[in-house]
Amino acid sequence: MEREDNYLENLDAGTLKDAILVLETVESTSGRKAKETIIQESKTNPVLQEFFLRSLGTDVYHVRFKEDIPSSDKNYGPVESYTRFLAALKALSERRVTGNEAKDKVSAFLSKCHPRLRKWYLRVLDHDLRLGMGRSSIEKIFGTGFWSGTKEGEFHYHDCCKAKDYAKVYPGEKQIEFPVAVEFKLDGERSLNYLFPDVPEVQIYTRGKLRKSEIERVQPLLAQYLELCGKINELRGAPVNAPLFLDGEFLATVWNDTSSVVSKTENFDEAEFLSTTRVVLFDWAPVEDYINKKFELPWKQRKQLLMRAAGAVRRYDKVMQATDNIYVLGHRIVHNMEELMEFHQWSLDGNFEGTMIKVLDAPHVFNRNHKYVLKLKPEKSVTGIITGAVAGTKQHAAAPERYVSKIRQAMTADYYSDVEDDGYSLHATTDDPEAAADHLRTLVKDDRDRRITTHLDGKVSYRYSERLGAFVVDLDGEKIHVGGGFKYKAGQDERMDYWQRREELVGVPIDIKLQDDKVSVAKARFNRFMRLRWDLVESQHTDSDVEEGE
Repeated sequence: MEREDNYLENLDAGTLKDAILVLETVESTSGRKAKETIIQESKTNPVLQEFFLRSLGTDVYHVRFKEDIPSSDKNYGPVESYTRFLAALKALSERRVTGNEAKDKVSAFLSKCHPRLRKWYLRVLDHDLRLGMGRSSIEKIFGTGFWSGTKEGEFHYHDCCKAKDYAKVYPGEKQIEFPVAVEFKLDGERSLNYLFPDVPEVQIYTRGKLRKSEIERVQPLLAQYLELCGKINELRGAPVNAPLFLDGEFLATVWNDTSSVVSKTENFDEAEFLSTTRVVLFDWAPVEDYINKKFELPWKQRKQLLMRAAGAVRRYDKVMQATDNIYVLGHRIVHNMEELMEFHQWSLDGNFEGTMIKVLDAPHVFNRNHKYVLKLKPEKSVTGIITGAVAGTKQHAAAPERYVSKIRQAMTADYYSDVEDDGYSLHATTDDPEAAADHLRTLVKDDRDRRITTHLDGKVSYRYSERLGAFVVDLDGEKIHVGGGFKYKAGQDERMDYWQRREELVGVPIDIKLQDDKVSVAKARFNRFMRLRWDLVESQHTDSDVEEGE
């Protein structure tokens, strides 16, 4: 493209003009390192930063254009165009304008923008600058904190506190140091809630980094979050509008309805959600401490403050209601193993999954930690027989055809070679698999389903097929689905391997880990795959051979 430098002369140096020139230069440059060098030299440009934040960040705009947008007779100046564009993005992300109205208004706006700017605006709306660079490349330049706290309400979810198995940390007769706090182990969907009262908005993520945009737009829930947020901030002596992280779990009225209610996207029903679903909170932290990956305030003080904000006047060991849909999980302090096991049995009798153990003076850390948070679940091993298999959903389902087409088209470009389709994945040979993977991720919303891998030497791969969701298993005459416990790391993908071999696996014995209690739903609700028992298959064959010989 011929540069029209005079078109952007009205702007101050280091803003829109330079940002557009950098993007155009990166687009025409080959090689990841060369692209990174160009951006590195202009990393302080605020407009360039804005383009990357808007295209690779967490905002959702819900407007896309497949057709070209012709220019109108009137053109906005560059500064006015850019200012209006940022305002349009804010309106779209906050859902203040939606559907056909949104598309018509954005189309009319874009028609008045210079083609050079319109090109990049459209790519931001698509969440794809098409530069062959994903989040990982940008983080190398700007740092992992680039997504965090750069603007009000904008940050990047990185991780959350996760528990270790008590039996693995304290095997045999070894015991944790008492006293400790114990809570019911909930069996719902993790709800990681980030509140920005000044916007105001809430950003909600799952443990798997999926953003719950539909739930975020439920205004009665947002109002409840803001009410509780204000009380927590007041109690801790912080500004009432200080951003907060609230850690909890979604629970529907019926336990196995939770996933279907909170996972809906196209058919999400706000009324159904509000009438059937609770958010049960068990911890919190200021967002700035979350960004820094550690909140030093001890657990016992965090929990006491959370319960006071919910209206508790004394310690409560069950679940207490704070607002219409927000609850706070109670706890009990135990001083020895006998008291711990007494609470644990109470938890199991109450149809909970087990017990969470919290160290009283522990800080809030945002990773899996063996020292501060533990989980106690009674388990035993049983053997059943595989009778069938069902395909997976979400990240284990087949990829959308539009994504497959984009990847296939990209893999046939000049810088790939030897594209292979094995019926389940596309594989392309390339000189720089990591750079190729970054490029492909820009085509499929940053590959949230983790289908793009570089586990094959000298290749980049894209899994487009479904893989195993669950085995159907006969256990003592009862049919159950076993869908957890499988490894599906690239190169060690049991879900894909077993799905491809699903017909031959019918009739094979399987070891399952079950929760060992008296709850009638334990078999279907708390089970995990352990191993296939080929040794039992061989012994069955040997026994039949002997009988035939006799």
